[in-house]
Amino acid sequence: MGKSRGAPPGMSLRIVWGGPWNQQSAAARTGKDIVLELLSRGHLIDVLRTEVGRDAKLASLSSAVTAHLWNDVSTPDVLRNADAIIVNVGDDYNLYGGMLNSFSQLGAVAIFHDSLLANLVYAWAIASGPDTEAARFESAFQAVTHTRAILEWFASGAVGAVLHTQQDFDCVREACAGPVAVIPAVAGDRMFVSRYVDRLLPIVASAISVRPVLLAEQTIGRTLGAFGLDAADPAIERIATVFDSLYASQDTVSE
Repeated sequence: MGKSRGAPPGMSLRIVWGGPWNQQSAAARTGKDIVLELLSRGHLIDVLRTEVGRDAKLASLSSAVTAHLWNDVSTPDVLRNADAIIVNVGDDYNLYGGMLNSFSQLGAVAIFHDSLLANLVYAWAIASGPDTEAARFESAFQAVTHTRAILEWFASGAVGAVLHTQQDFDCVREACAGPVAVIPAVAGDRMFVSRYVDRLLPIVASAISVRPVLLAEQTIGRTLGAFGLDAADPAIERIATVFDSLYASQDTVSE
């Protein structure tokens, strides 16, 4: 993957596209149409395949871009080399499981293909073992199949979201830190693909401004956790107040 070029709005962006990319997947073929449309508009695309297990061994789609397996690229490399990250999320671990361990660290725009993601996280929990973030979903699997709590969890880790139907809009909008839009699934025709990208790019552009803030908050949370602290701890609030007063005094001096 090449170096990121931080691009102003309206100029070429380096976009990481995460999703299935094999010849047998309809989702992959649709993704290819979208990627080719983005390329035709001057954007630079890196494709990361999210398949795991047997699906990861399937032949890649032939296209103008080279695809790499998600698990062959480190998360810091993904973050460093992208202006924006778009990740497809669907209820099939074999197709989408590769991105799961790093999803919450990416600040990605998520394209949700399914309302219920119970099969995805259940298989993730089994593959990950008992002492992982994924495992906390396993015991509640039956309850989850009747709720959208998992969808909201993914939305809370994204900086923007695309849904194919209106039914999940409210819960995703409440959970997501960035813009959310309902864009019907692409039908495969070039005109439909072009219209889809017309609506997708403003979501990506808006999400770019949210991404640094969300990633900084996650870094702070991990740092506090390393010291056995929690962001909700009253002591953290007092520290934040001290920093706010210091910044305020600096502003006064500069004036």
